Amino acid sequence: MNATYLVSFTQNGKSAQGGSVSWDRDLTFSFYPNVFQVKKGQIIVPFKFGIDLIDGNPKDYPFDIYTTELAFLVQDSNTNQTVPVGMDANVRTISTLTEFQQKSVKASDGSTIYYFALSVYRAKIVFVFCFFVSCLTWILTVLMLIMAYDTQANGRELAAPIISLGVAILFALPALRSTQPGIPGIGCAIDYLCFFWCETLVALSSCFIIGCYTLRYKKVVEESEV
Repeated sequence: MNATYLVSFTQNGKSAQGGSVSWDRDLTFSFYPNVFQVKKGQIIVPFKFGIDLIDGNPKDYPFDIYTTELAFLVQDSNTNQTVPVGMDANVRTISTLTEFQQKSVKASDGSTIYYFALSVYRAKIVFVFCFFVSCLTWILTVLMLIMAYDTQANGRELAAPIISLGVAILFALPALRSTQPGIPGIGCAIDYLCFFWCETLVALSSCFIIGCYTLRYKKVVEESEV
């Protein structure tokens, strides 16, 4: 899994004396492992880059948490001197939340290198919606089990359109599952809570109801009037 970041630049201090529309010098931006170079007089435009989230597993959805580290460095391309920069993060996501934790490490020359540890996890609204989908899936499954039990225990006769209801629910459950925000392929944690069991129980209930209808069916013979 990876994340995409859009970086916009604003010059401050002496660099902004000539205006903030274009760069005042040649600079090299290092967003490890991405490198972005600009030339003096070049118009300032945003820069987009992607990083891999090195920790985390989609199979844990919706409890999956992804972490990575982000470091950046700005140098004057002519003198190789480091240019002081500040960072203002604005996270624009709906179904995930991102946390930035500042860290530092001492370089061999005694200088301090600052970097950020990023954590990306699901928003609370995702947990609420997943819980709602799970409850709805189980309600439909329980109704199918009740219908199958009533068909056997009480000998209830079901109309042909009602019999197809179980098959319709069977194919509707995967579509209902896919409405959960950002859910990966089948096999994640939320599937073991409801989807696998509900699909199995609905399929068995549907087969049982269709079997009862088939075995109990009697052809109606109309007697001709004398």
